[in-house]
Amino acid sequence: MNQAGVNEKYKVSPFYVFFLVHSMQTGLGVLSFQRDLAKATGTDGWLSILLAGLIVHILIWLIYKIFRIVPGDIISTNNHAFGKWIGNFFSLLFILYFFVLGMTIIIGYINVIHVWMFEEVPSWAFALVFLILIYYINTGGFRTITGIAFLTVIVSYWLLFVPFYGFKYSDFTGFLPIFHHNLVEIMKGTKSFSLSMLGFEMILMYYPFIKSAETSQKYARKSMLTEELCSLRY
Repeated sequence: MNQAGVNEKYKVSPFYVFFLVHSMQTGLGVLSFQRDLAKATGTDGWLSILLAGLIVHILIWLIYKIFRIVPGDIISTNNHAFGKWIGNFFSLLFILYFFVLGMTIIIGYINVIHVWMFEEVPSWAFALVFLILIYYINTGGFRTITGIAFLTVIVSYWLLFVPFYGFKYSDFTGFLPIFHHNLVEIMKGTKSFSLSMLGFEMILMYYPFIKSAETSQKYARKSMLTEELCSLRY
């Protein structure tokens, strides 16, 4: 899909890329990455977070580099690079990836609801409610999806400042010892943190729906930096 093929009224300002990326990254992964990260790297977990952030910043740069060469989305890029048949095959893999990612998030949220609130309600009931809500939002178009992403970030952003109250009770010796894990162990920690980093790759699909999309890279990077800071706080 070439950017010229998207009507201007369906596009959003580059500024909203911050909320689109951040709303995807802040979610299910926040609930469990601390435990997995501590098992892998202990007090060096913050190094894994920084390394994961660096990797994602590089990948974001590559995404925008690709679209400077071939404007459009990942489907048109695959067709341009590999031809129709092989390009469609790779596009199908992306669709499968997005489906698996979506199902992982839905199942994860259903498990959270089961554990904390409604243990006896069947999973299919929650799944049905989620799918109806997802369908309703998607029928409103990309601008509606962007609005939901904007609201979810704004409504929950005050939580960033709650931990500051507990800083006076903090024991920063918990960061010690530092640098006592090798690179392989830190990389394993980065892997355990990967679910909290995912979401930036959605740019591959909605890039044509961004006004002056090439200027939105700074907002994607700011969103990634915010996610890193939030994860370090947790």
